[in-house]
Amino acid sequence: FLITDHTGTHIDGPLRFDPKGAAIEAIPLEKFLLQARMLDLRHVRRGETIDRKALEAAGAAKAKPGCALVLWTGHDRYLKDPDYFRNRPQLSEDAAEYLVEKKVAVVAADFPSIGRPSDDRYTVKRILHRGGCMTVEQLQRLGEL
Repeated sequence: FLITDHTGTHIDGPLRFDPKGAAIEAIPLEKFLLQARMLDLRHVRRGETIDRKALEAAGAAKAKPGCALVLWTGHDRYLKDPDYFRNRPQLSEDAAEYLVEKKVAVVAADFPSIGRPSDDRYTVKRILHRGGCMTVEQLQRLGEL
């Protein structure tokens, strides 16, 4: 029997990736009630990287400071695929730095983890969290929005 602790839609608190970050229970709920912009990235295939250029082409340049950006790739269609966690879209380091520059407060995605599957140092998440941007992962059914 194998199970991951990385199951279902979830928020990663800053403390998980930054020892100086806040614990999730210390963050007021109001920090999550934000205007959001959904970026249509369904052209990104499994295993491909979403870079700064892809974010800009999808409309991230219009993001206002303090907003949430939702990355819609359609990866939730593969939830029952045995390779769901490894063969997925991923955000590049330059894309994470771009989102921090834009002062995005939350980046949310419909795939199970924001960075590269092979990165056990969580480089992309560290860039985002140290830059004040929290992450939400494994959103489902974004097409209904």
